[in-house]
Amino acid sequence: MPVAPVSHTPLCVAHDATFWPWHRWPEFAHWPDPASTLVVVPIAGFGEWGLGHGQDVEETVLNHVLRRALELDTPAPHSLLVIPPLRFVFAPNDDSPFALDPPTFHTLLEEVVTSIKASGFRRILLYNASPWNDPLTAAAARDLRIDHELQMFRICLSGLDLGFDAATNPHHRDLQTLLTGLTGAAPRGPAAEGALPLAAATDAATALLDRAATRLAGLLGEIQAWPALPDEGRIPRAVPPAASTSTPTTPSA
Repeated sequence: MPVAPVSHTPLCVAHDATFWPWHRWPEFAHWPDPASTLVVVPIAGFGEWGLGHGQDVEETVLNHVLRRALELDTPAPHSLLVIPPLRFVFAPNDDSPFALDPPTFHTLLEEVVTSIKASGFRRILLYNASPWNDPLTAAAARDLRIDHELQMFRICLSGLDLGFDAATNPHHRDLQTLLTGLTGAAPRGPAAEGALPLAAATDAATALLDRAATRLAGLLGEIQAWPALPDEGRIPRAVPPAASTSTPTTPSA
């Protein structure tokens, strides 16, 4: 498998063997059974989320967990691809950099997914980190299934106990510990109060990462084992019942 040259700055944290950009375009023309390949679309916004680790925490956790999952259970060749993360996503306020409104993000997601379909791939996983985008990706997945006859799947970090909204995630402090271990830096600002020391967080982060990655690897395995949609995903049209031509029977007194 081609890998990124060491001298190049990586596009993101990635599992080299499954990362779409590391494959040459001629490979796609001869890709064996692309309709059975699962393509993962990572989705990560920007926000500090009270964790003291900067604005890119969503992507940091999202991609490290995915890479570790693919290391723990490496997919068969040509069975899974991962594109670079989408970083322009929905956010409800101007405090989030690069925020889009829902219709614009929906259009962006549709353009990305239909370009994947144009390469012959029909099984798409929306892999989302941002709490704001959980309901939006659910709606978009349904629209893409109906409008483009694709087989859509969805996984959110909140389902792996890694939700970024402290109001809904009782394990929010674990996120901070995980980020400390992944970045090798202690949290800054008010969020540093009560945080684990760097050495302790680094040790704890390994177990947290493996726990989440093991769960994700299991979900990816289930999705890949799920049979492809029949008839290339076409949705059967509903046929109304034929109008009855018989004369209704009048009940006797």
